[in-house]
Amino acid sequence: RQSPNYHKWLTPEQYADRFGLNQNDLGKVATWLKAEGFQIISVGGGRNTVIFSGTAAQAQRAFGTEIHNYEVDGEQHFANSTPLMMPAALNGIVKGVMGLHDFRAVPAKRGRLLGGMRARPDYYDGNFLFPNFLAPDDIATIYDILKLYNLPTSINGAGEKLAIVGQTDIYLADLVDFRTGFNLPAISSGNCTLNTNLVITACDDPYFQYVVVLPSGGTDPGVPSPGDLSESNLDIEWAGAVARNAKIIFVNGETSEGVYDALNAAINPPSGPPLAPVVSMSYGNCELFSIDLESLLQQGNAEGVTILNSSGDQSSAGCDFNPPGTTSTFFPPPPFAAAQGGLAVSYPASSQYVTGVGGTAISLANDSYPTQSPLWSTT
Repeated sequence: RQSPNYHKWLTPEQYADRFGLNQNDLGKVATWLKAEGFQIISVGGGRNTVIFSGTAAQAQRAFGTEIHNYEVDGEQHFANSTPLMMPAALNGIVKGVMGLHDFRAVPAKRGRLLGGMRARPDYYDGNFLFPNFLAPDDIATIYDILKLYNLPTSINGAGEKLAIVGQTDIYLADLVDFRTGFNLPAISSGNCTLNTNLVITACDDPYFQYVVVLPSGGTDPGVPSPGDLSESNLDIEWAGAVARNAKIIFVNGETSEGVYDALNAAINPPSGPPLAPVVSMSYGNCELFSIDLESLLQQGNAEGVTILNSSGDQSSAGCDFNPPGTTSTFFPPPPFAAAQGGLAVSYPASSQYVTGVGGTAISLANDSYPTQSPLWSTT
């Protein structure tokens, strides 16, 4: 704190000059990619990423690998089957390559669907599981946020931006129903464009903005992903329920890397500053299987971005995605079988450049089931 540079955040241009590739090395990368037949799409503002496109055949030839289709747990995927090779001339310049597989990060919310998280159109149902809900004012009371709202100059998100990164299309009606139902500042539908499925394709409202990251030449599919929709709804709605007057920016990664490309777009756009000074991400993977995001996260910190990431529901069993012996998408009731993956935590929550946020249990949410023990008393 005594440093004269404390809280003197770098601009993207300053970051690029101090930590990015020099123009000669950047030119080497671009020249090689073009020689292999790839198309250069953009260069990150930090001069540390190059987004390019090409065919699977070009990727196999350029990186000396094979790319195959796979069926995993009933789902179709593609991935490289052997490690990548790079020209010796790029040694020390290229740290990694993303986008050669579509095994995306998974939502941190992997418990059973409870409360108001039903699929559309029955988004709220007082008869579902238990009839009581936690409203934004409940959360403000429980977590002692009311004192911030009630200050002479209220701290309620006014004038601030907060980016949520995800990997699914979303319905405007979900956000509008939530905000109007709880008497939060309304998103004007006149500021948004919808497709025939009533999915948001563009939006720039004082309280909500939609940004989509597409592959080169790609179009927004306009169809929400069932496994990701509830996660993104949850994040967008409750961020706006706490920071009530903030502008929530949803960055939708519709590429093979999904939420990781959305995170890169939020922190390291081709031009201009990061999309928001706060970025929240509710996706992760166990460290063993995750890609290395450290350079991107460091860049965000250097440019003054606070990065929040959920720590996941597996605690120290971060590489055990489902309790062994079950193929259920959502956890069965306890007791669970023993973890088999060894001690492991979720990344990027475990990064020193990220504020990892753990879940909390609120006994009020279980009033209908008073015999159900709160999370904190379990072993």
